[in-house]
Amino acid sequence: GDGANAAVFLSMLKFAKSTLKSALKSSGGEQSGVAANLILEIESVAPLATPTKAQELLQGSYTVLTQDHWGVGLALEINEGNWESAGPSAIRFQGAAYNITYLDQDMLILRGVTQGEKAMANVLSKTG
Repeated sequence: GDGANAAVFLSMLKFAKSTLKSALKSSGGEQSGVAANLILEIESVAPLATPTKAQELLQGSYTVLTQDHWGVGLALEINEGNWESAGPSAIRFQGAAYNITYLDQDMLILRGVTQGEKAMANVLSKTG
């Protein structure tokens, strides 16, 4: 039934996320090949309709896993005082606007709004 399907789906998602983490680790945070495909795969999972409303999910401590924007391993803190909503699934953070393309209790993916189609994914792993 649906319960079994949901369980399979969640374990596949969990596997995709852990595979993505190790792919990014071994590529030094570079989004190519397997990592790039996994990011798209994870983003294709229907994200929350309005992630900016899920503040307790969004806020917290993160480690950056990709290298394009902030640098691998950088610790980022998203808290009440340092971000604002830029739409139902976009935030303004550190002076820039980002689309939230994926959010759950342990991963956040942001893409810069101004870069349009060329926007690289910023994959952040929740640490607290």
